[in-house]
Parts: sequence; structure tokens; C-alpha cells
Amino acid sequence: MRGRFAALGLLTLGSALFLTASPVCADLVTTPQIQSIASTKTNFGVGTVSLLGQNPFTIKQFDASKIVAPAGQVAVLKGVSVSLAYQFQNTIQLTFVQAATQTVKASGVMHLGLNDVNHPNDALGSVTHDIVNSPGFATSKTLSAPSQVPTGSPGHPFNYLDPVKNVNGTSSIFYTDASTLSVFTGSGKITAPVTATAQSSFSSTGANGVGGSSTFASATLSVTYYYNFVMLVPEPTSFGLMGFGAACLCVVYRANSRRGDRATA
Repeated sequence: MRGRFAALGLLTLGSALFLTASPVCADLVTTPQIQSIASTKTNFGVGTVSLLGQNPFTIKQFDASKIVAPAGQVAVLKGVSVSLAYQFQNTIQLTFVQAATQTVKASGVMHLGLNDVNHPNDALGSVTHDIVNSPGFATSKTLSAPSQVPTGSPGHPFNYLDPVKNVNGTSSIFYTDASTLSVFTGSGKITAPVTATAQSSFSSTGANGVGGSSTFASATLSVTYYYNFVMLVPEPTSFGLMGFGAACLCVVYRANSRRGDRATA
């Protein structure tokens, strides 16, 4: 009989805990927020006139009140996926006035930051921080004229225009830490400014010559929220089952204690 009471108590407690526990299921996913900046000549940033209204990106926070949850449950943000698709388009140009060897080196980098406009004192909001790894590019071209450059008309310089080099890819990070999730949680918006800069250097063995590069960059931001549902409070039924299960275990414990006392008497 005591064995049956113990089994019943454990079974009841297990059922109560199951009912009060959060459902075990795969995270649900919100529709990605996607915004883009078309190919734009670097250097560009928040103050670039042609990008006003596009940069910085504006992201809606995860608002649990907008998620339809089962009765007695609430949506809780579990992770944030931030993805930056980028492309650099770089072209190198060399102009020779006389026989020489010239070199142009070019490089660039893109930054995606984060400002929490609703919580300016937040660690991520007071200063703009990179929220993905900063992509970049580096390239160079060295040529000697006239041997490596098509000959121009007499008295005219040798010109060389390098084919456009495209550097593209995606930089992504998945956040699950509480401090970052708190920035993305709320009923307002946060901003994500983008900057793209490029520079070049020129060197020549001759006295006369010109070299440089032209760089354009584009960016597409995608932010996706991962969430699931948790119970607000245990239901009354669960409390009743927990009480009944505990009572069964108490009965078994007291019976075992009495039996032990008689055995030692």
C-alpha cells in the first residue's frame, strides 16, 4: 500500500510540474525586418544627403503584446538574428605620362551600429556599437608603362582602367544574452546606422603620373526575432495536484517512520 501511495504521489507531483512548466518546443520566428541601401559612392554615413530617410535603418522592437499567445501564457524573446549583406565595388585607374611603374592600393570597411533611441542610457544605446563583424576589402594594382599598358596616341598619356572588382558577402550574429535582448525588447524602435569608408594610396617610379580608385558600397540589413511562450502563473489545478502529491508522500513518510520506531523498540 505504501508503495502505491509513493508512486501516486510522485506521479501527481510530476503531472503538476509538467503543467506549470514552460512548453518545450522549437522557437517561433517573426517575419524578418529587411531594409536596404542601394549602391552608393563611399564615404557615406548618417549625414549623407542622398541617404536621408534610409540611413540609419529603423528596427521595431520585439513587442510581446503584439504576439497572440495561448491562454495563460506570454511571448518571451529568446534570440535575435542580425544579418548584414554587403557589397563593395572598386575600380582602380592609372594614368602614365611617361615610362614608369605605378601602384595603387585600395581598401575599405563597413560598420553596422546600434542605437537604442528609447533607452539612451543603455549600454548599447549611449554609444553606437558594431553589432556584426565589420566587413571590408583590400586590393591593389601595379603596372609598368609602356610594356603593360596599351600605347596611346603620340603625345598622349597611357591610361589604364582596371575591371570592377566586386567583394560581397554576409556578416551575421545571433544574440541570446540578456543585455542585448533587453535592447531589442519593447514597444518602440531602435536605429542601426551604417557607414562605409574607402581609401587609396598611389606610388610611382616616374616624376609624372596619376592613380586612384573609385568605390561604391551597398548594404541590406535583416533582423529576425526568435521567441516562445511561457506560463504567466501556475493554474489552480496545478496547485491542487501539487498539494495532493505532497500529501501522499507525507503519508508514506509517516508510515515508514512509525515502522522504523517499532523495529527499534
